[in-house]
Amino acid sequence: NGDNALNSISSTNTSSSASVESSTNEISEVFAAPVILNPIVTDRVSSTGAVTISGTVSPLTKKLEVTTYIAGSPEPYILQRYKAGSVQWNYAVSPELGNIVAGDNRYSFVAIDKDGNRSEPAELVINYNKPKVDADLSAPKVLTYNGTTSSDTTENSVLVAGTIGKGIVKVFVNDFALSRYVPDSGAWSYYAKKDYNNLNAGVNTFSVYGVDQDGRKTPAIQFTITKNEPEVTPVATPPL
Repeated sequence: NGDNALNSISSTNTSSSASVESSTNEISEVFAAPVILNPIVTDRVSSTGAVTISGTVSPLTKKLEVTTYIAGSPEPYILQRYKAGSVQWNYAVSPELGNIVAGDNRYSFVAIDKDGNRSEPAELVINYNKPKVDADLSAPKVLTYNGTTSSDTTENSVLVAGTIGKGIVKVFVNDFALSRYVPDSGAWSYYAKKDYNNLNAGVNTFSVYGVDQDGRKTPAIQFTITKNEPEVTPVATPPL
């Protein structure tokens, strides 16, 4: 994803109001939806897939959420570079960021205030003018663990690397969408880390599968990583 980055929350859409008192009466200010300024309607077809979406938003906004619909599934993400109270925002789209695929791509932007109230969505569709690839729905493969074929380790971090067929736009490990995966790239990677709470002592089991642009899934395959505790060499007691 990319506000020049990617994260996610989801919630039902509600609208909020803030009250501002004047000397004579109380004025209700509606929490406004984001406004999309660029690209303009006539420029929403891209031959490269690299597009910057930008616009304005109410100064009452604390967070800005974008939802993409790659492979038909909504994936909400909070723009990490948006600063609370700013009236301007932008969001980068590119194949390398994994947030655009061949054909029509829908994006929905929602402003969220300090109390968690949500604006109405502002939406646009960008057409990535690229031929759609016929997906290879064969099962993904696991190739290496930290660059070796052994899945036994004493390390606290393991980089798992593998391959997957052409035309796959999303790869999931334990139902977690890999943000590092580039659609239709044929290669995927995943970090199992003690700090991420997905690598514990003993046998750790993972399931990986891919999804094509139409939401069709590959078969899921399982792999395991066995984390062994490093041997502790006893310290010799010096003679008295």
